[in-house]
Amino acid sequence: MSLDIEKILTREASNVLGRIVMSGEDLNDHFNINKVLKFIQGVYKSTGIELDVNCFYVWPNIQSLAEAIRQRQYQDIPKLILLKEGDESLPLFVFAGGASCFLELKNILTGLDFRGAVYGVRQTQFGRHHLEPAIVADEVEACRHIIEQRFKDVPVRLLGYSFGGVVALELARKLKAAGSEVCFLGLIDTHQSEHAWPLRVWARVVGKRILSRLGKIKAAMTTGQCKTGLTVSTSVSLPRKVLARRLSPILFRFYRPTSLKYPEMAPEWVYGHTPRYENAGKQLLRMRGLYQPRAYGEHLVFYRASGLKPQSCDPWDTWHRFLPKAEWSSVRGNHLSAVAGKNGLAIGKDVADRLNMTMTEAPAWDLRLAGAG
Repeated sequence: MSLDIEKILTREASNVLGRIVMSGEDLNDHFNINKVLKFIQGVYKSTGIELDVNCFYVWPNIQSLAEAIRQRQYQDIPKLILLKEGDESLPLFVFAGGASCFLELKNILTGLDFRGAVYGVRQTQFGRHHLEPAIVADEVEACRHIIEQRFKDVPVRLLGYSFGGVVALELARKLKAAGSEVCFLGLIDTHQSEHAWPLRVWARVVGKRILSRLGKIKAAMTTGQCKTGLTVSTSVSLPRKVLARRLSPILFRFYRPTSLKYPEMAPEWVYGHTPRYENAGKQLLRMRGLYQPRAYGEHLVFYRASGLKPQSCDPWDTWHRFLPKAEWSSVRGNHLSAVAGKNGLAIGKDVADRLNMTMTEAPAWDLRLAGAG
């Protein structure tokens, strides 16, 4: 490779961190999800090489990552990524949100004082046509296969954040149906797609969105009138694509997940990512849109972020009828900040306490559950 790839990687990492980065420095200690995405975008623009968001879990420094690029191995990221070393007979499998960037859960892992090995389970890139997209069952089967291949007859523990919670939930169902033991299941602020919301819940949330949007339009018109002294016309014809985009937060429930533009109509869609990351996001959004929840009658812990936006949906409103034995735990922050900083550390500590209790005598666990009810 003619490019001085190590020099380019060093430059881009230094730009992101605002200081000179040493080639042997462990960058997992300093990067978070936003920084690694910025780093990947910088490298892609400079070289055309698209790195994986979890590359530093496999090649933790610039020197080793540069060598992987020179050997054309930089896309060889395993489905199971070791996040914390520990006892392999007590594995915890973690499912991240979005496109499986485990740096998103960095603070939770820091607070996770548990002697078992912790593995991140990456989303599989199925690469299917939008008319026949991958569904949750496909991802669950891929997860089940790799876990049973590596940890056959070993009791497992599952923890999922955001959409990763759906995968963890359905994997627990699949493993239990096959006779495997699931010692712990935790969901962190997992939301369903609007397509699955009860109509009354959807109507209430969308009503709030409409009021919020009207308030913004009114404020913008008032500001415009004050600045120009003119009345702002609301009869200007907007291009269809622009109009559809502006109305998507209200009409998203009625878009088909198999339509070509479906992912871009999602309220959370963000442009500007690298191609592979963008495709992973599109796959996830279609998968979520096609998912239909079913009742799960086993115990689990649901960590619900307390900092909801006024126009958001409380997970309790959509999940409680499907999870009759769930133990609900309110955590600080919104969907993003709940897993960051001190909030993430607090969740990690609580998960660790619960995991450690699964290794004590059964009566102690039974008493814990009785007290939580």
